[in-house]
Amino acid sequence: MFSYHQLPIATVPDLSDQIERTTELIGRGGYGSVYKGRWLGAAANAAPAIIAIKIIELAPLRDEAERTRRFKKITRELSLWCCIQHENILPLLGIARINDDTNVPAFVCPWMENGP
Repeated sequence: MFSYHQLPIATVPDLSDQIERTTELIGRGGYGSVYKGRWLGAAANAAPAIIAIKIIELAPLRDEAERTRRFKKITRELSLWCCIQHENILPLLGIARINDDTNVPAFVCPWMENGP
């Protein structure tokens, strides 16, 4: 089973206790859904920042090789996203557990109306 604790979080902040997901679904893709949310710990004495939360939704797989391949792909995305800096790519703010479920990781980035 894919687990939040398996992600390379040493260089990526864990925002689990600092985010609040809204029910507003923004979009859906091959590996999950994107929701609008609020980052409650964005800055001291400031209003919560609006964020995008990409929740990784993966169907269970019985094939160990396929699970490993999928995990490597998601880990690679996380590793690249946390290091890349480009004007057309929103920065990765951190990762989070959703509803304290360690099997449902989420990637958190700033919200940008109409994209970067």
